[in-house]
Amino acid sequence: MYATSTAILLALLLPPQDGGRSLAQQDATAARAITQEFGLSRWSDKLLERSLSRAKSSDDRAELLLARCDILRLKAFRTVDEKERLGILGEAGVAYAEFLESSGNSRNVSTAQQNLGQLTELYGRTLSNLLEAGQLSEEEKTTYIATAEEIFKSGLKVLNGLLDTSEAGTLAFNQATFSRAMVYRYWAGYYPADSLERDQYANRALGYLEEFAISANLLPSMLAYNATADVYRVLQDWESSNDFYDYVIFNTIDALATEEVKDYPELAQALEGVVQQSYAGWLAMLRESGNQAGFDQIYGQFLDWLDKERIELTSDGYLAQLEVASQLVDNGESAQALALAKEVADNNPQSFLRLKANAVMGNAIKNAPDDVVIEISTLFDAAEGAFFEKRYEDSVENFRRILPRLSRNPDASEYGGRAYYLLARSWSNLGYDLFAALAHEQGAKDYPDDEDSAAKNAVQWEKITARFLSANASDRAIEDWHTEAVDMLAALDIGGGDVQMNEAKRLNNLAKSYYNKRPKPTADSKEGQDAARAIRKAIDAYEAIDANSDSYEKALVQRGSLYFELGSFEPGAYDTALGIYNDYLNNYITAEENTPSDPRSRKVRADSEPLAAFNVGRIYRAKAKAGDTNSWPLVLSSFENLRERYPTQQSLADDAMRYRIEAFLNLGKVEDAEAEYQAMLAVPASDVRISIGAFYLYSAWAKTVDQAEDLEARLAAKERELQYLHAYNSFASNPRWQNLLGEANLQMEMDHPEVASGLYQRILNDFEKASDMTDISRFSARIGFVESLLAMRRVGEAVPVVEALVQQKPKNLRVKIAVVKVKAGFLAWDGRNVLEVPGEGTLEALELAKQMASDLVQLGKYEAEQEGKNPFYYAPWWEAKLSQAYVYYQLGKTDPAEAGKHKRMIESLQKQDPTLGEGVAGKRISESFKWLLLR
Repeated sequence: MYATSTAILLALLLPPQDGGRSLAQQDATAARAITQEFGLSRWSDKLLERSLSRAKSSDDRAELLLARCDILRLKAFRTVDEKERLGILGEAGVAYAEFLESSGNSRNVSTAQQNLGQLTELYGRTLSNLLEAGQLSEEEKTTYIATAEEIFKSGLKVLNGLLDTSEAGTLAFNQATFSRAMVYRYWAGYYPADSLERDQYANRALGYLEEFAISANLLPSMLAYNATADVYRVLQDWESSNDFYDYVIFNTIDALATEEVKDYPELAQALEGVVQQSYAGWLAMLRESGNQAGFDQIYGQFLDWLDKERIELTSDGYLAQLEVASQLVDNGESAQALALAKEVADNNPQSFLRLKANAVMGNAIKNAPDDVVIEISTLFDAAEGAFFEKRYEDSVENFRRILPRLSRNPDASEYGGRAYYLLARSWSNLGYDLFAALAHEQGAKDYPDDEDSAAKNAVQWEKITARFLSANASDRAIEDWHTEAVDMLAALDIGGGDVQMNEAKRLNNLAKSYYNKRPKPTADSKEGQDAARAIRKAIDAYEAIDANSDSYEKALVQRGSLYFELGSFEPGAYDTALGIYNDYLNNYITAEENTPSDPRSRKVRADSEPLAAFNVGRIYRAKAKAGDTNSWPLVLSSFENLRERYPTQQSLADDAMRYRIEAFLNLGKVEDAEAEYQAMLAVPASDVRISIGAFYLYSAWAKTVDQAEDLEARLAAKERELQYLHAYNSFASNPRWQNLLGEANLQMEMDHPEVASGLYQRILNDFEKASDMTDISRFSARIGFVESLLAMRRVGEAVPVVEALVQQKPKNLRVKIAVVKVKAGFLAWDGRNVLEVPGEGTLEALELAKQMASDLVQLGKYEAEQEGKNPFYYAPWWEAKLSQAYVYYQLGKTDPAEAGKHKRMIESLQKQDPTLGEGVAGKRISESFKWLLLR
């Protein structure tokens, strides 16, 4: 029967016979297709075994061997479990080596060489991941490292051959160069720290990486330098490793800010991944070297960057989080470590990261003092992870840590039944059926309200005791025990009107745990597919509730809500949700037989009807944001007068108004949006909703500023932009420093230094030590504060801040300008007269100002040349020359040798431009020069 079914399946899957190709070639093609299209690699193997047994020529055999290699490679890439993948990669490596020893045509040999080269690197990376995650026993380590030796030797031989035959600079050459370096990088890590092999292989990797990085483009170059940092980490050269990680992150973040990179989202995403990879390696290195202070600093930088740039974590970003969790374990902060590792595990359920996270959680639990408060959910996840990884002894240990805590924990009902069930299954897998039966019994008795777990525990309790009874039929104690288990099964077979609703609620909560994840899963991701499946299960449960049930109306509206959430993953679900809500609003609630007749049903109607009406608007909004612009008018009509229609639902009404602002703006109706905002103020709506409405308007006016065609229109738009950003910050309950800083900068740009100064001062007082504030942002707030003080001519208050800034960033342009003004003073212009604002004025202060002013002039000249301009046609250069002239003027009053130097400089400028820069830099510059000429 087996052979017959195999033959039938192969007959169905095999393509029509091609008379121009050999049977072996056709079989090889079919085997690849069976694996690639259907994922049936077992049948591919059978087909190749049969074909190899009857292959006549060396070419046919080579063709079939290559197909076997390719199938193993496909299997490896599709395998989720890292350990399983490692085994398949090992098989594939041996298969490719066997193929290359056979005689095949040059095309096939070249393809196999490239595949083996890439596979060799992947094997090294996968083995390193498992070693770092602590997922291999000592025996497994020995076996896999020995396999790695053989694969690396074969792979390096092939890579060297490719480098000899490939043209320098081609994709094949570059891939081979990088893969060769990475093979040595991983190889070095498998040897002890003081071994000759580690030193030898690591230094080879360094040489190859340097050779590759020098000639590579931005992305591969940064990858190579990051690998260089990893190699220095392997060598425990902490200083060099630190420098290279710093170099990669600094330069990659700089590159991400350029327009050239912003124009290519895929490149930007790849570079963001490089930054996260470097941060993960850097944190690992700092932890290994025992540099706690450096570790805290770099982790702070990492968090600042993620928050500022709104970066989505990659697997390397999660690795960085696990390094932090491991460091917390080392520091004895088990509860914090568990929380962080659990977050990583929850976000990576099908990844080696889950394995590493489980290992970290296990270490944290083992090292946690008895008095440390640990969330039951965290303990449960660690124990569950050990169970599914088949580490049953660890699973038993972790679940036994949970049990004493259940009696005093409010979440006991959520985890107790499942904890006993998995504890029992762990005992069973270890061969302790008696302990397993006792655990199942306890779980069924103690947590009957967890119907799913109680049923599972009762079923297993009965099965195990039935086996005991079968082996000991005369034992009355076992008979009574088995009878008790049977009675429990009968007791759990309950009904009632709320059972279906409770099940639907449970599935609904489960679905929420999928689609409410942050970041929200995308439709094409596995997480998104899991969320869609969970939502559909909950929908099915609500649909099963009978129309005559008291819960039907609530279930009906909840189905609409679930279809709305499903729309994020299946856009067609939005229309289904609309159908449900429209039928409910237009037919169900208008039917006389559905009129609420008791307080409970009236409460359901009072909650359900407004929610349904509100969600109709939300659905149209979701459709509009997904690209259906025709839905924006429907957003407006759906949310219109919601406050009057449902006066008790103020929160929904407030949200409706801010959504209408958004809709008006997307329809280009700015005046209507502003009118809606004024209506929000008049109601008044809640501060939170008003702040969101203000933010929509701020964002709209910010875009208008960018699109303004003339200065007048730009200034008018910027005033409105500032108005709404100020409103946003004013109404927000806890405005973030980023928004306050943005407003402060805008206030300065619009010549409101008094308001800006207060904002800068607030930021520095309240947020300067905030964990998410970066050094760049602190500097921006400090220099902005100085510039606002100087604009108000309050030089004395600026002195201490400038003193600190010049120590921090002496080469910064804005710092140099501030130093010149504070140390030497400056000339101000009120539109009619030149006013002198004195500075410190000491000889020491003036000498520093002189040097800074000279730097500004040189910088202005350089910038002008970069733009292809003569400095005399460049406004910043005139500004710098004025600062220099004023410094000379002040020096002349202190040092006779400098007297008159400012006049000579101005007269020289006047010979070349009689207007003294007025046509380029404005009247303030020319009048200030003239003022100096008279002194």
